[in-house]
Amino acid sequence: LLDRLEAGELDVTMFTASLDRPIEATEQIVLEEPLVWVGKKGGCAYQRNPVPVSMWDKGSIWGDLAIKSMRQMDKPYRIAYKSAYTLAQKSAILADLAIAVSPKSFLEPPLVMLGDEYAEADLGRYQIRLKTQPALNPVGKAVRDHVISCFDAFQSGDLDCLAAR
Repeated sequence: LLDRLEAGELDVTMFTASLDRPIEATEQIVLEEPLVWVGKKGGCAYQRNPVPVSMWDKGSIWGDLAIKSMRQMDKPYRIAYKSAYTLAQKSAILADLAIAVSPKSFLEPPLVMLGDEYAEADLGRYQIRLKTQPALNPVGKAVRDHVISCFDAFQSGDLDCLAAR
């Protein structure tokens, strides 16, 4: 999406970023939250050896952090599933076929934050950023402003629809 924005094919896009990625003048942070290890309540995938991990597509900061965390915990793991889609990630977890690194806002029953050493793993935080063309037309400005107001409402607790991503 960022390449398409740079090519002028898009006016507005959202993307995930690590905190160490410099923020550009045409970007705005709309959400920053912690990442956590997630599993199914009552599930046992986290106890398997090797641990089955559901990953996002290559290059995802969440996937990179999952691998780094497994290595720091000295846990043998295998990549059991790979998808760029939230529903596919949740499906693998709900079937107790894998665990995954996810934003804390993804937690909804029966998904739970894993305890024990997984809870102690410092996965850090991530950001969702909104990036726009330098000169936006009125429609682009309306889209930008609407997205920003939705994330503001979500963070203040007035809107919970983003949790169902």
